[in-house]
Amino acid sequence: MNFRQSYTVPTGLAVLAIGIWLAPAAAATGVRTLTATGEYRMGDNDTKTDAKRLALLDAKRLALEQVGTYLEGVTEVKNLRVTKDEIRSYTAGIVEVVEQATRTTLEGETTVVRVDVTVKVDPAVVTRQLGELRKNELAKEELTRAKAEADLLRKELEEKNKQLVVLKGGAAETAVQQRQQVLARADANELLAKTWQVPAGTKDDLVTQVKAPSPEEREKFRATFQEALRLDPDNPWAHLK
Repeated sequence: MNFRQSYTVPTGLAVLAIGIWLAPAAAATGVRTLTATGEYRMGDNDTKTDAKRLALLDAKRLALEQVGTYLEGVTEVKNLRVTKDEIRSYTAGIVEVVEQATRTTLEGETTVVRVDVTVKVDPAVVTRQLGELRKNELAKEELTRAKAEADLLRKELEEKNKQLVVLKGGAAETAVQQRQQVLARADANELLAKTWQVPAGTKDDLVTQVKAPSPEEREKFRATFQEALRLDPDNPWAHLK
């Protein structure tokens, strides 16, 4: 069963298309596989590298929105009595969106970059993680903050995209650099959302873990923090971890 939605906007702005695929094999085990496609229509001031990053960012957002919609209908999640806003805030921290393919096509005189992503959702695992989150105010606050930051950064990117449609010369170069900084902040924010098991200010205490984390888990968290700091050295939340 496939659904497709597409929207057309001026050159240089992100255009989004999304589909959902429910794999028959996955359905038998309760796991759902969702797919999403983000598009970016390049303008004169865009590079293919930036266009791919923008398309990927929106594809991930669309996938997470679909995860939220799906989880709202899962009985086990309903029994937790979490709100729609809470589910939307927490999904970025409890599921992994995986990049699958990138395609570049020419439509008329416009170069269009498309990025496909997938995300697998296991209701049993997600329900357990949501249950852990309900008991952890620090983690809930951090994921809510990360969602608000993601929304703010997306608006900043939309504004920069609009500016770059008309800017030229040095003004365009400055706007491109500013947009790259916003993209880096967005990537860092996404990484930090994956580390809610170590809320800001708790250092090495993985407060939502029932058992002590393995050395591999600790190393994974440390690597995630370091990458977030590389992308956004001034990020205050990464420094608190």
